[in-house]
Formats: sequence, structure tokens, C-alpha cells
Amino acid sequence: MNYDIIIIGAGLGGLTAGAKLAKQGKKVLLIEQHDRPGGCATTFTRKDFTFEVGLHEMDGPGSRDLKVKIFRDLGLTDRVTLLDVPEFYRFVNERYD
Repeated sequence: MNYDIIIIGAGLGGLTAGAKLAKQGKKVLLIEQHDRPGGCATTFTRKDFTFEVGLHEMDGPGSRDLKVKIFRDLGLTDRVTLLDVPEFYRFVNERYD
């Protein structure tokens, strides 16, 4: 099979690029070494615990925000709900504040 574009890595950037190129009519092959897409935006399980290791919050979901533009360009605005978060959280310990 022949492809117009081959993208290595199914992280958020690779998934976005692949979706935008496919929407333009390109034949896209997306290659990922792990068993699921998402790159750093993923989870893993150890024993009885599941860990979220990806992005937890994004700010600025206004109409001019890049994320909103990408969702709009891909026709996903009816499938994605962005929520305003009233405040962020802080991680504080002896090394970080």
C-alpha cells in the first residue's frame, strides 16, 4: 500500500497532524511503538493502581485558542467539551513549590 505521508509517533502532535492531513485527503500511515496512541497523554497500571501520566489541565479554552481551532478544523467541536477550571492546583514538597 502507498501513503502520501508517514508519521512516526502517535502522540498528540502526530495524531493532530495525521488527522489534519487525512481531512485534506492525504493517505496517512501513523506508526506508534507502544500498544496505544497518545504519547505522554496516557495511563499505566502497576499492581492495583492506575497512574495518569499525561497532561491534566490546559488553560485558555477561548475561541482564539489553538486547541479550539484544531477541534473546529477537524469538525470535533460537537464531540469535545472544554471546561473552565476555576483554579489550578499546586504541588508542594521540600524540593518544589
